[in-house]
Amino acid sequence: MQVDVISDWSDFEALRGQWEAVYAADPDAHVFLSWSWLADWLQVYRTAWFVLAARTGEPGEGYVAFLPIRNRLLFDAASGFYNELALAGARYADYAGMLARPDAETAAAKAFADCLKDDFYWASLRLDGLLMSERRRQAFLSRFAASKFKSQPIEEVIEGVDHYVCPYLDLPASWDEYLGSLSRNERQKMRRLLGKADASEEMRIELSPLAEVPRDLETMLGFWKTKWRPSKGEATDLIAARNQDMLCRRAEHGALLLPVFRHGDRFIAALAILDDPAKRTLNFLMTGRDETYGEAPAGYLLHAWAIRHAIEHGYARYDFLKGDEHYKYLFGCKDRRLSPVTVSTRSGRNLADAFHPSWLPGMLEMAGAFERDGQPAEAERAYRQILRLHPADAQARFSFGRFLTRKGAHGEARALLAAVVEAEPGGQEAWLWLARALQGLGDAEGARAALRRLLALDPGHQEAKALLLQLGFAPKAPALAPLLGAANPGAAAQPLPDAEAFLRGLAVPDPLARYRR
Repeated sequence: MQVDVISDWSDFEALRGQWEAVYAADPDAHVFLSWSWLADWLQVYRTAWFVLAARTGEPGEGYVAFLPIRNRLLFDAASGFYNELALAGARYADYAGMLARPDAETAAAKAFADCLKDDFYWASLRLDGLLMSERRRQAFLSRFAASKFKSQPIEEVIEGVDHYVCPYLDLPASWDEYLGSLSRNERQKMRRLLGKADASEEMRIELSPLAEVPRDLETMLGFWKTKWRPSKGEATDLIAARNQDMLCRRAEHGALLLPVFRHGDRFIAALAILDDPAKRTLNFLMTGRDETYGEAPAGYLLHAWAIRHAIEHGYARYDFLKGDEHYKYLFGCKDRRLSPVTVSTRSGRNLADAFHPSWLPGMLEMAGAFERDGQPAEAERAYRQILRLHPADAQARFSFGRFLTRKGAHGEARALLAAVVEAEPGGQEAWLWLARALQGLGDAEGARAALRRLLALDPGHQEAKALLLQLGFAPKAPALAPLLGAANPGAAAQPLPDAEAFLRGLAVPDPLARYRR
């Protein structure tokens, strides 16, 4: 079994035909592993991603399995930066996993695991929302030796709801047969409420037409935000915005059902349901409703209507997705349980204690954010780890040198900043912070020389002028007067010299000469 790594968007698009063929053949496949859904989600939530694609023959002979992965850079206060790999749809998608043709699933699962542990740097592999046969799951996990890795089940029980229990209905051929499977009381209740809604001129349930989907979703998500903001806090608006984007995309692809319950002109509630015709399944994703409405159980009615609609249109399953909320069992659901797990290195650090060079900008950005947010211990750990990994990187040296100068560690800062200006003599900010580090060391002469170097590059640099004055520099060379501002405002300004002439005129000493001895 050979594994290719797909990380280019055009290559991913080219996989569609093969992906959909494997999807149709895989009994474990679900809507969140469909090519169309995943393509939309990768565009809505833009982070580093790749797809492992397994084949049994030569390149071009066709793939038999796929594993979509996201790669994130994270930081731990104790151990520093690390990479976390996660299933590509996890946390937004209720389910995640891998696709495989049944006759190739075991070999593909093992090959994917070997590729991840041999060819990638990571400390944590989070298999959240994992919906996978136990045979496939064990084949995958068996490749992570206990001597090097540890596995821990993931649990998510919130306010008494287990989010890894997933109720669903296998649908019969007729509505009457479905009703016959319910208790007598539930059957009578459903018939009565649906009959009342069907006959009412005021209450009605209708599928939102495509042109009205954005507006109806916005209303539904407004109710959703009102309900969940107390528990989800600042993330509420971002979650709602991503759902709005994804669900509108699904509607444009003809893959969204949005039944809306109205009373007169009043919008009461709606269900967002993902349509998976390949697996003949409707997947209930989310709802939003006006909690002040009390004339009918809007959520119950919408689900009853949607189940009837599914049966009438030949669907085989109505999936309530994650969460064992009590109301779902009123409809006669059965359960299945997800099997999420985190595999992590025993050291807590990336495999081989290494990072791909492409993560350097993200590391520097994160270290700078720690500094700005008043987390100096985290910033220092981050910068030191970056320099251990990339000791010659000028930006890393400069950023850490500036940080150390602010901290008061002037000796270490001077060494870093000196290396920066020696490698890149045109770096104005490096000369400025080198001057501040030298000033902190009590080397006023060296600081002044560094500032002169800076002013040679930028004669109008105001911070350099101010720091020169602070250092007690009394300009004697006529060429320096216009740089520091004329003592006599009425005097005629002298022309600015070019950098080379300026340096010659001042006979600028080497600011680091004393440190070279």
